[in-house]
Amino acid sequence: MDRDAEPPTFRSNLLPGSVTTTTSSGYASPPPSPRLRHCAKSIVQASLLLRLPVEVRTLILVAAFGDRTIHADLDLVDTPGGGAPALALPQTPARPSTPPDGPGGGGGGGGGGGVGTARRQQERDLVDLASADLEWKPTGHLCHRRCFDARRAPAALPAPLFVVDRDRCFTGGAALCSLPAHGLASCRIGALGWLLACRQAYVEGLEVLYRRNTFRLNESFALENMARIIAPASCAASHIARLSLSLTMGRPRVASDRIAYPRPRDAVQHLPSLFSLLPETFPGLSRLHLVLAGEMWPETQLSVYCSPSAVLHARVEGMLAELEGMMARFGALQHCEVAFDSSIYFPWLQVDRDLEIDFKDYADFEQCPYTVWRPLAADTQNVRRVPTDRRQLSGYWVCLDAWDAIPWSVMTDLPPAPGYLFTSFNSHFCRLCLRTIGGSSSYTSGKDANQTCSPLQASEQTPLLDDPGSDRGRPDVAAHAKIRRSRFRDAAIFSWALVATAAFIVLAVWVQHNQQTHPPSSSPPAPAAKRNLVFMVSDGMGPASLALTRGYRQHVEHLGRGDVLVLDRHFWGTSRTRSSSSLVTDSAAGATAFSCAHKSYNGAISVLPDGRPCGSVLEAAKRAGYTTGLVATTYVTDATPACFAAHVPHREMMDDIALQEVGQGTLGRSVDLILGGGRCYFLPNNTAAGCRQDDIDVTKIAQEKHGWSYIDSRSAFDALEGGDKVTLPLLGLMARGNVPFELDRRNHNDTYPSLKEMATTALRALERATAKSDKGFFVMIEGSRIDHAGHINDPAAQVHEVLAYDATFQAVLDFIQSSDTETVLVATSDHETGGLATALQRPDEKEATYDWYPAVLDRATASCEHLAGKLKAHSTSTGTSTGGAGTAALRKYAKDELVVKGLGVPAADVTDSEIDRLVEAADDAERAKTILTEIISHRAHIGWSTHGHTAVDVNIYSSGGPGTDALRGNVENTEVGDFLRRYLDVDVDAITTELQASSRRSDELAGVMRARSGAFDEYHGLLKN
Repeated sequence: MDRDAEPPTFRSNLLPGSVTTTTSSGYASPPPSPRLRHCAKSIVQASLLLRLPVEVRTLILVAAFGDRTIHADLDLVDTPGGGAPALALPQTPARPSTPPDGPGGGGGGGGGGGVGTARRQQERDLVDLASADLEWKPTGHLCHRRCFDARRAPAALPAPLFVVDRDRCFTGGAALCSLPAHGLASCRIGALGWLLACRQAYVEGLEVLYRRNTFRLNESFALENMARIIAPASCAASHIARLSLSLTMGRPRVASDRIAYPRPRDAVQHLPSLFSLLPETFPGLSRLHLVLAGEMWPETQLSVYCSPSAVLHARVEGMLAELEGMMARFGALQHCEVAFDSSIYFPWLQVDRDLEIDFKDYADFEQCPYTVWRPLAADTQNVRRVPTDRRQLSGYWVCLDAWDAIPWSVMTDLPPAPGYLFTSFNSHFCRLCLRTIGGSSSYTSGKDANQTCSPLQASEQTPLLDDPGSDRGRPDVAAHAKIRRSRFRDAAIFSWALVATAAFIVLAVWVQHNQQTHPPSSSPPAPAAKRNLVFMVSDGMGPASLALTRGYRQHVEHLGRGDVLVLDRHFWGTSRTRSSSSLVTDSAAGATAFSCAHKSYNGAISVLPDGRPCGSVLEAAKRAGYTTGLVATTYVTDATPACFAAHVPHREMMDDIALQEVGQGTLGRSVDLILGGGRCYFLPNNTAAGCRQDDIDVTKIAQEKHGWSYIDSRSAFDALEGGDKVTLPLLGLMARGNVPFELDRRNHNDTYPSLKEMATTALRALERATAKSDKGFFVMIEGSRIDHAGHINDPAAQVHEVLAYDATFQAVLDFIQSSDTETVLVATSDHETGGLATALQRPDEKEATYDWYPAVLDRATASCEHLAGKLKAHSTSTGTSTGGAGTAALRKYAKDELVVKGLGVPAADVTDSEIDRLVEAADDAERAKTILTEIISHRAHIGWSTHGHTAVDVNIYSSGGPGTDALRGNVENTEVGDFLRRYLDVDVDAITTELQASSRRSDELAGVMRARSGAFDEYHGLLKN
């Protein structure tokens, strides 16, 4: 074929049928490569490996050197002129030299003398690839991991960006190898040296090598010379099922690139010719990864980089259609994925889906949420079924120009390879293995043997695996005699090792399973002389709350997927939550399970199902000499804190709870420190700040009768100096009602302390109080308002509450780290609230969207509860709730101040119907809250199933410590309570006996279920069971 007939990138060796022959291309191919030198030692034909069933042998071989990526290529070795080459090269006819990529290039020399060394140093772009001074060596090394590893555990992105971590060897580079001391050579040895260890591994290893690995070819140059890298298609290449082909498109290479990449870059118009090679070279190919890196259309691509371009969009669409047509010509191909450079993908994406991408926020492309996959169809029927609605497409793999590194953001999105099974040996191959292993032909017929490709013949044609030698596989007589003499000994040793290993594995699995499903119910290690216990409760927080908050934090702080919450790193187990009266518990029954280690009915405050009181772990700890505390962001008379220091049949009885908490109960004062909200239940009803049903001033009783120190302001709290100036007992009521949601509290930090501040103050105060005691302390810390955010379905309020709880958890860990006293932290939730789902298919959407949008929550500046209160106050103060001239002003206020400024919704996205609903609900704060939460939840694609609680299992977290393994696995919530009493080594049953014997109302409380009228509070409704 005439060199000048067409562009010089692909020549006759790209035509169908030319793969297995020596070609005379316009670009010279290298001479045939010498084979590896013959192994000095005879290869053992019988080994312990062949005693195993073929399925077991397959598992061993795949684990040893399968399921990875083989980087197969031809390496150009430059030897000095006149010097003896390292390997003898066969004589090859002279071929034209490779033309230069840049202007001013010229032809090269012939095959005999070649180009001199000095000249080559000056003109690398004129290298004659057929020169005798050049040496070609085939290489094939295994990565330590699969390049396309969908099972990789999440981890933080390496720094700096695009530096591949040591566990992932994409290119075999020595600097990134997990065996840096051995450098590149360690990767190149890989499994290939092990294959030569014994005949059995060699025979069966061929199938694993070619069928169970992904072959990675870099540039079309390697593809055109596959006959010099692996065996001919008749044996080895036909077994290759997975291929990754990387092509660098676009501008010519500079001269310094020519040794590593001896071909010019490819272009789009060359793809049809290139693809015609694949079906003949790899007839068994079932999976193809095609990487098209670089500039496919340089004149357009570089001028519109990362900006919408209709021209570039049209070119991409046309090229994809052609590629889908090409896929239909592959007989065995089942799965194909194509990768583009980001400079093509992002302009296409913005036109195709009308997206606005601010690239200054995504300078780290790993964080871009639009990096997704789109597999191409593999047959003509599927080509016709490609959806025309581009919203249905899942996208394309984006190539980020980083040493062949696969984008981290799509690692876990890869589907498993079709037919990916360990036992897929064909029958001919199995019979062939049996014949070779047994040393006779009795296992297969001569006809079968003749029809099956001989592995010895395959190896003789495989430069990567073997070298010539007619005596290979025929060890001498002495070696055979030695093997026969030791066969019985080897079999005995192997059998013993196999049985012992199996027994050990079975025993280890049984022990682990037994520990997780049947945690020890007996006591933990003997209590130390002094120990502290911190018990944290995240009221209403379920697993979805963690997923929501984790994703939100990673988005707004531009963090990697491996940068998780503090809680995530201390996950311990899960807890079942049902109460004695319902499959769905409330906070009172949940906290009773923690405090008393007994199930009870919904609404019960540390009383049993029959109404009799049960002792709490806090009361028992106080009786045993511990110092005790309660911290909450809701009313300190609410269900969770109340269950540790009070006993009433119904949680609504907050007047009684307040009195018992300060010491007006059967046991006297059991709490040494209380910090939280709910001041109104401690003040008489004849004061503006009071909400009791009587005129009792509980704060006065606490101070005068029980010696409490009392604070009720931020300035008084700050005077405690983080706990150093606390005088116990301390009653700190920091809000009339609830401490505001963290989303709102941060704007009033001069009025309300945070959960973290109250917790650290309590820890410091309790530590100082027990410094000279032989007993430590017990404190319960509740992130109370996670539950309230779930009740009103406010996702923005919820993420900030969970973040505040997570920060408090870290503060407790820091305290434990600095403390000299043994301290254990255990945290869990009483239930999940809201039925939260981090995805939503809205009623107006015909198809589900597999995504949710943290940015929507990030724009919110206030909780929906706060905004609903503002709406009601504004309506009342202006008198515009019933219509008239002020309605327009109220609409403007609702839109501008509440929806746009408060929720962060762009003004153009606010609908008239939403404002109409808000104006109609101006006097009804509860209804307004619901409307506001719907506005933000729908836009963030966050779903809720209820305004109440759910029965989902909740997580347990711990710092670890003596006895905490009892909470591993899945446990009942009463087992959490049982752990608390066992760790502190306190007698809760004695407290229960005393309460039931001494309580003046024990008889009248038994079986009483007081009728309720109206809702309990704005969050919990009627508490129906």
